[in-house]
Amino acid sequence: MEDSERLRQYYSEHTLVVIMTQLREGCLHPVTPLYAEFDYPRPPNHEEYVGWFGVHVQLPSNTPGI
Repeated sequence: MEDSERLRQYYSEHTLVVIMTQLREGCLHPVTPLYAEFDYPRPPNHEEYVGWFGVHVQLPSNTPGI
């Protein structure tokens, strides 16, 4: 994997985790996405994705989104 691809993956993960944390802390009701899909190969820390997003996580996916 190229360094630029790893950096994109890191920033994607970081940004989405920060957004989910802010939503969970700031909302009165639980906030959980219906799904999370990523267009890069399954990383070594893929188990952490369930804790971060609490949903069905697809790694990799042809249609990334949350």
